[in-house]
Amino acid sequence: VVGVGNAAKDMGAALRRGALACGVVHMGAGRARILILEQPEYFVGLLLGPRAAPSLVAARAAPLLAAAPAAGASA
Repeated sequence: VVGVGNAAKDMGAALRRGALACGVVHMGAGRARILILEQPEYFVGLLLGPRAAPSLVAARAAPLLAAAPAAGASA
């Protein structure tokens, strides 16, 4: 997820498309879809179901990720 997220971030910068908000990667023979969301210190990968809409999942995940403790923070 980190490699794909960084590659997408670099491509966005090279194409002058701005910051990466989220992206979807299709992987494997079963065409599994992974939603990649960039956070300030890391990337999050969420495996999508066959009928899941990436934009809806990203919208629902955003407040949950915002409320999560920062990477490396102790609880």
